[in-house]
Amino acid sequence: MTQNQLVAYTFTCLVIVGFVYALDDAPASNTILLTKCEKETAKLSCPNGTVISIELGNYGRFSVTPCNPEADPSLSTSCFNEKTTSILKQRCEHKEECSFQVSNAVFGDVCPETSKYLEVNYNCVAAPATTTTTTTTPIPTTTTVTEKQLNLDSDSKSNEIDNFFDDKAVKFCPSVHERELNWPKTKGGRWARISCPLGTFGDAEWFCSDSGEWSPKTGADLSRCVSDFIRKLEKDVEDEPENLATQLETLKEVHSHVKRHKLIGGELLGIQSIVEKVVNNYGKIMKSSVFPDDGKRGTQMSRYLMESMNHLLGHQGKDAWSDVTPQKQHEIASSLLVSAEKLLAAVFPPTTTISEVETQNFVAKPNIFAQAATVKVEDH
Repeated sequence: MTQNQLVAYTFTCLVIVGFVYALDDAPASNTILLTKCEKETAKLSCPNGTVISIELGNYGRFSVTPCNPEADPSLSTSCFNEKTTSILKQRCEHKEECSFQVSNAVFGDVCPETSKYLEVNYNCVAAPATTTTTTTTPIPTTTTVTEKQLNLDSDSKSNEIDNFFDDKAVKFCPSVHERELNWPKTKGGRWARISCPLGTFGDAEWFCSDSGEWSPKTGADLSRCVSDFIRKLEKDVEDEPENLATQLETLKEVHSHVKRHKLIGGELLGIQSIVEKVVNNYGKIMKSSVFPDDGKRGTQMSRYLMESMNHLLGHQGKDAWSDVTPQKQHEIASSLLVSAEKLLAAVFPPTTTISEVETQNFVAKPNIFAQAATVKVEDH
């Protein structure tokens, strides 16, 4: 390549100035998060002196990002296996470690033809105390016991028995009103499942621990609560993957929705899925595009996406982030970052004909700053 033969490469830089505020307010947790793909071996373990305590688990799929090497955007993201937690408890509860293959043979297949992965939330807690019985031969003694002493001893034993059964009694989580939902009094060790808030579809769930406390304390899992509006946007993108106008209009609608409405957890997952599909569609469209205006539309799409991410990372998105587990929070945030970088790269594709360096800044205050630049590389 001579000095006059130039090749342009696209560099993207995306900086998140802010962060998910819901994470800042969440109490410190020692919960261990484990994700394993189907057919892999999962190993749960705890340090010496502690044992496994299962909190939550799901063998299915709530996101297209994990365990998807082909980046297939069509995978179902509503695959929930309600038996996962109980199966994990049977295999691993109160053990220092346990391992098993992540497979349909272990957990069953509630979503045929969908590749799945296992998500486990567990803690390491103090091992139960063990008791040792020692037998000795006592020396016979003679003691005089009064009637009053017998009555006192009887009362003491009665209290001990009452306390024993009180400790072993089944505990209940109290009824509570959270996120526009009335959660019923629930028996310890069971899930509470109710319909999602008005305006959304699906089921919300919250686990009542054996100690009679709602878990996690940050709130219920509303990751499967999605508005009809978000579902319609996703269907539009799926129905018209080759229509650039549809991709642009969809991101415009997402931007308007996150700016003007109070979101719920499942909508974050829906938006994540929509953005992934729009970006993939745009990349395919641009590979065969011969229209200069298509690049300009990509710039508009990038601005809508950056503004949407800015709102999601702001205080107005705080409650929605609290509706999903920490693991899903990170999956959603990571997926949006990757999608944003892909979109910026598609807007400024590599070329051999560029005459000048081209740079675009995308600023969405206060949380997002992104820059995409096409630069010339010379063979010196």
